[in-house]
Amino acid sequence: MSVAEIWLVSNLPPPVHGVAAFNAALLHELASRGIGCRVFSIGTRNDLRQVARIGATKTVADAAAILRLGVSLARARVAGRMPAAVYFTPCQGGAGVLRDLAIAGVTRSLGGRLVAHVHGCAWLAVRDRGGWQAAVMEAALRACERTICLGPTFAAKLRSATGAACVAINNGVAPSRRDPDEVCAPPPGARIELLFLSNLYRAKGLWIAAEAARVLSRRDIDVRLRCAGTWRFDDERRSFVAEFAGELAAGTIELLGFASERAKAALFASSHFFVLPIPGDVEGQPLVLLEAMAHGVVPITTTAGGIIDIFPEDGAGLASADHVDPERIACTVTTLSRDPAAYARAARKVLAHQRAALTMARCTDDVVRTLLPALDHAPR
Repeated sequence: MSVAEIWLVSNLPPPVHGVAAFNAALLHELASRGIGCRVFSIGTRNDLRQVARIGATKTVADAAAILRLGVSLARARVAGRMPAAVYFTPCQGGAGVLRDLAIAGVTRSLGGRLVAHVHGCAWLAVRDRGGWQAAVMEAALRACERTICLGPTFAAKLRSATGAACVAINNGVAPSRRDPDEVCAPPPGARIELLFLSNLYRAKGLWIAAEAARVLSRRDIDVRLRCAGTWRFDDERRSFVAEFAGELAAGTIELLGFASERAKAALFASSHFFVLPIPGDVEGQPLVLLEAMAHGVVPITTTAGGIIDIFPEDGAGLASADHVDPERIACTVTTLSRDPAAYARAARKVLAHQRAALTMARCTDDVVRTLLPALDHAPR
């Protein structure tokens, strides 16, 4: 089935982070549906530490991409072949908001239909602080015909605060092949394997996860926390290594570095709990959290941002505001580890929920309905 093109103006790997990974998966899904997508790649390239920072090379490259977008739209307008939508990912603060305003201005001035996809929940917090960034962000959002938000909770907040035409769409990932009957609690006396897999920095809850491992270890519970990912800030890496030197030396905490797709699969297969205790209320819906659910690894996380919307109502307390406290995480780990039946129910519940409601295919269907409203359903 042939449909009009979607033009994506956003990040792609490298570096690997949530937005870039989502866009790569989305392009794959769109291609499987026969939907053309032209990409105008913007943002940081190669170095995760440069995300949300100003750089001369990045500024020039982004300006060139926006110029190409404008020229392409002008030509498409003359030819009568405009894209169905120009789809972009707004920044949530920082100098990148000026780039978003430029994308919005170019697209709307040439008659393009603009759709934003807000991948986190920091937008309102930045807006509430006021200042030039808030003004620029709101101007870019007003130019959009639709704004996709991660989950109904944040969509309702943004709609109430701005009047924007918000569409709530939960994130999604591909299901794993994990057999639900394979999930089981750690055997009595066996080491409890905890996994923290994300870009490594304090705002993702890394310190909280490490403190929880320390609490468990000091209670003479055999536990290991493996931390996989890329450090965002060098000073935080040095601070973490100094603060948890004892646990690192004892093997209670391990730093594994960046994990490839194959390495991630192996980590999920050998872990009992996925610990991502994100504090605050600005997080979106981390793809890696959904991947853990897809593998039947019991997640221990918070209700930050859009996370609250990806758990079933009877989620056994796995997503709890209390999990910003390492002691509470240790309690959850201990309770479920000592009750194999409860552990298996929790693991199977999140696995089943991911397969039913949080697949990348379902997410793409919803995105396509927003980007291509003339279609009655997402083509396959």
